[in-house]
Amino acid sequence: MPNAIQGLEAFIEAWDASPPAPASPAAATTGESVGLDGRINLEGSATCQSAAIYVPSDPSFVGALEPGVRELCLELIGRLGCVTYSSCQGHRAAEPGGRYRRRHVGIVPRDQAEASRLEDALERVCSATNRSLPHAVVRVLLVVSQVDGDLGPRPCLDLELFGDGVDEDRYFREVELLTREFLNKLRENFG
Repeated sequence: MPNAIQGLEAFIEAWDASPPAPASPAAATTGESVGLDGRINLEGSATCQSAAIYVPSDPSFVGALEPGVRELCLELIGRLGCVTYSSCQGHRAAEPGGRYRRRHVGIVPRDQAEASRLEDALERVCSATNRSLPHAVVRVLLVVSQVDGDLGPRPCLDLELFGDGVDEDRYFREVELLTREFLNKLRENFG
């Protein structure tokens, strides 16, 4: 299923229009549900692929970020000025033999110049993170993709903690380690 956002242009304009609301990890209150496993989406279920998106000035913004990816999103926004439109902390398989969901953050650049700047910056941080943890099977990758908006497709950058074929328990141990190291490298490079 391709990434698509109704009102994408208005969302990007609103992102920069107002200062961020005070950071509060209170639960999302508008149109979101939180599942027993921490999934935040329209239903709070393992099968739902849709979620409301918020701008930083919305009081629901921080609470709509799943705890395992919250700090990562906030640091990407604060240090690189990213517009994040999608994220997932990663979730264990909903049923035996099912696939787990990987941790990721989706970023939509405001324009092509920002897309190039962010791609360079994030590739540098991804490479430094992966080099510093050579024995980890999970890798942090930057995937250049596109998101469909009201004016057609536009580039997006998906930061993914990739570990296909990795045992679920190992994935979730290593994903925490790689997230911490990515945050360290991000802070070192963009203090």
